[in-house]
Amino acid sequence: MEESTENGLVAYEFKWNPAKAAKASCPRKFAQAYPATTWKCVSRENYVEFATGLILLHFSKKNHRKM
Repeated sequence: MEESTENGLVAYEFKWNPAKAAKASCPRKFAQAYPATTWKCVSRENYVEFATGLILLHFSKKNHRKM
């Protein structure tokens, strides 16, 4: 899923399995095609923040990677 914000494009990947969420990373080709995009993994631990919009305000480094 992708979303446009005042800070640019944000891409989300959804992983419900905690082990897979911990290992999630931005796909290399996506990062190369969209270098100024922020990528975030939405998981069990932060889905409420995603659903309420708070994930844009605060999130852990584990689930956020600036490309």
